[in-house]
Amino acid sequence: RLKVSEQLRYCSEFFNKDVLFQSARILIADRVAAVRKDAIISFAHLVTEDKLPIIVQLASDDRYWERIAAAEVINNVDIKFGKKLIRPLLNLCRDKVANVRISAVAAAISMLDKLEGEDKEEILKIIEELKHYKDVDVANTANSVFL
Repeated sequence: RLKVSEQLRYCSEFFNKDVLFQSARILIADRVAAVRKDAIISFAHLVTEDKLPIIVQLASDDRYWERIAAAEVINNVDIKFGKKLIRPLLNLCRDKVANVRISAVAAAISMLDKLEGEDKEEILKIIEELKHYKDVDVANTANSVFL
């Protein structure tokens, strides 16, 4: 499954991207972490404008691992899509599950230098809040940003 995930992005110019995207969508919920991690990259590579609602849906899923996947996808998508996913990312930064917050704040930090204006201010505000969060791993991740 790991090899399949890798191949999804490498053959995207030769095959139907919608079919490949659906395969990546399945693999981001795989039981093996290495497969999930790689599938996030393929999923993000295959995202198109019409697929953004799927990421928004993942970001509000009841299952925390789907919300983690959403944060990691946002971290890996092209910035033109990432800018359209600021609201779901901010919600993930406030998630009740610490591991979701960790993935979300990591995504926020990686997007920071590509943002400007109100979006950048909102991201900076949430990062600053999370620097003082009660969970030490969340706080450490937020404190890893160099301004």
